[in-house]
Amino acid sequence: MSLLVVSCVRAPARFAEEQPRDVLYSGMVGKWSGTHVVAGSNPAFGRFTPTDLVVVPAPDRDGLELRYRQPGSTNAVQQSLGHWHFALALDTAQMGGADDRGEMAYRVVEQAGGRDGAPLQLVLESASTNQPQPKRIRQVIDVSTGFLRIRTDVQEADGDFTFREAYVFRRAE
Repeated sequence: MSLLVVSCVRAPARFAEEQPRDVLYSGMVGKWSGTHVVAGSNPAFGRFTPTDLVVVPAPDRDGLELRYRQPGSTNAVQQSLGHWHFALALDTAQMGGADDRGEMAYRVVEQAGGRDGAPLQLVLESASTNQPQPKRIRQVIDVSTGFLRIRTDVQEADGDFTFREAYVFRRAE
């Protein structure tokens, strides 16, 4: 008499699937050093200011707190604080700062990368409601292992998007 034994062995299942927002948050948390670039009246020229950034989990909600630090014009240090809160699916976001009247709502219109260690790029768009004339604001966020760029473009009425400012950082730690 022969006995046939069949074994079904499965690889262990992942208990928690990594959410798209987790990739963004884990890639951004830390210390960064770089430059704040602001567009000038002539597109070929702009203002470049050295800037440090510390990104920590936000204490108030499930988001990020961005602590910017720049040298001021009188050798003082200017500091500003931003808050970012992304939906778990990374399809919408709220962004604001301590000096803002309120947070601005964005929707994620493009998302690329962010899987298996690939750089993540998000393109967010919103209509500005705190301006005399309506504008569309586009935020482009690029995050990789040692690089972070946050670019802001503005579209006046029905014109093209134009560069407004960018923060370009390398990981400082």
